Amino acid sequence: MRLDFDYLKYLGRLGAADIHPLGAAGTAALLLAAAVRPGMRVLEIGCGTGQTLWRLRRRGARAVGVELLPEMLAAARARLAQEGGATPVSLVRGRGHCLPMPANTFDRALTESVLGFQDVQVATDMLSELWRVLRPGGLYVANEAIWKPDVSPEQADVINARALAHFGLRQASDAPWSVREWRQAMERAGFEVLSAAILRPVPAFAEDAPSVTVRINWRHGASPRLLWRRWYYRRRLRQHHADGQAIESRLFVLRKPEGLV
Repeated sequence: MRLDFDYLKYLGRLGAADIHPLGAAGTAALLLAAAVRPGMRVLEIGCGTGQTLWRLRRRGARAVGVELLPEMLAAARARLAQEGGATPVSLVRGRGHCLPMPANTFDRALTESVLGFQDVQVATDMLSELWRVLRPGGLYVANEAIWKPDVSPEQADVINARALAHFGLRQASDAPWSVREWRQAMERAGFEVLSAAILRPVPAFAEDAPSVTVRINWRHGASPRLLWRRWYYRRRLRQHHADGQAIESRLFVLRKPEGLV
């Protein structure tokens, strides 16, 4: 069964924000680790509805968001247009394992719940692409849900099959990679793994403006199809609650070594 991202398309139509471990508090931890400064060029792969891009713009970063799903891109454009800002943000439709950017372009790269559920070949290719587009000394920071070390291949297969059937995406990677395997893959791609800690929340953002999400939710709230999808996914999420015990959220901080191009 292939990825069709049906649940993510639904969330894009709603304009949902912070669709990743620990929500806004997880993004706060990610941005703290990334140490983004004004003027930095920052790439976000899987930018979703644009909430993190908006935060990057507030920090003066020159941000580029890459997103595959048109539903997410439409919501991101609406959010960024409404919230405004002096620093331009670019949106590109594409995939993280074949980026249309030159080598050594970005000071920072970010992902949130993007790398961790890819199949291992796509994840490996994505890590190589991230290494390629980062400048020497640049950081890749990732907030990702991955398998716990004691999860067997059989258990991962069962959980992923259910998630694909009900949501159109996996719970986590197709192979039961825990933090050890992810670190090894990151190092093979050429990165220095500075940290792979369990994700801990930091205070969320007082600056966040939910107006775009609220407006999109209000506009679509009366749609019979979306009302049915909301009921369907709420019921399915309750059924999958126990599957979440097999994963953990990690904050990876990787560096492209100096002197490499």
